[in-house]
Amino acid sequence: MVTSVSHSTANGARVYQADLPGVCYGTLVFGVGMRDEPVTLSGITHLMEHLLLRLMEPISIEHDAVVDDNSLTVYASGPVDEVGQFLTDFTKAISRLGEVTEQDLKFEKRIIGIEHPSDFNAPTAGLLTYRYGLHGVGIANFGAPSTIDMTRQDVIEWAALWLRQNNTTVAFTKLLPATLDLQLLPGTVARPELNRSGFDGDS
Repeated sequence: MVTSVSHSTANGARVYQADLPGVCYGTLVFGVGMRDEPVTLSGITHLMEHLLLRLMEPISIEHDAVVDDNSLTVYASGPVDEVGQFLTDFTKAISRLGEVTEQDLKFEKRIIGIEHPSDFNAPTAGLLTYRYGLHGVGIANFGAPSTIDMTRQDVIEWAALWLRQNNTTVAFTKLLPATLDLQLLPGTVARPELNRSGFDGDS
C-alpha cells in the first residue's frame, strides 16, 4: 500500500503530511547545524536547543532533539493535538530566549559538558578537520570548547539568524492539527561566510 504524502506551507515553513494509522509523529527541522558555526561559537546550536526546551518545561509529551552537521531536528510523538502544540511551543520559545537566566545558562552548559565531556572541555580534531580546516564540515569535527564562554545574547542572535520560516520544514504522520501554529521570524536565511571572529566576514 502506497501512502500519499502531501506538501504545503504553514506560517511560511515547508510542511509534509500523511495520514497514517497509529501514534502521531511530528518533526521540526531547522537548516542549521555544526558546520554553520564559527570557531568562536562552536556548539552554540546545541546550547540553543537545550535552552529552548528548558523554556518549555514541564513537558509531558515524548520528545527529543538532535543537532548534527547540517540541521537541528526536534521530534515529538503522541496524540496529534499534543504533538502540534509541542512544536508550536518550541517555536514560541524562540522569542522568549531573553527570559533565560544566568543560572539557566550555567545549568545547561553543565548538562552539555556531562553529555559530551571530550568535546566540551577541549578542541578535538578528526579527518574532516585536517582536510577542510576550521570551517564547513571541518568545524563539525572540532568539538564545542567555546560553549563555556557563550552568553545569552550570543544564543538570541544565533536564533534570530537561523530559526526563520524559509529555513524550517515540518513533517507529520497525521493531518496537521489546529494546534500547529508556528511562530517563526519571516524571511530567508542569508548564509554568512563565517570566520574566526564572529558571525560573518571574509572566509
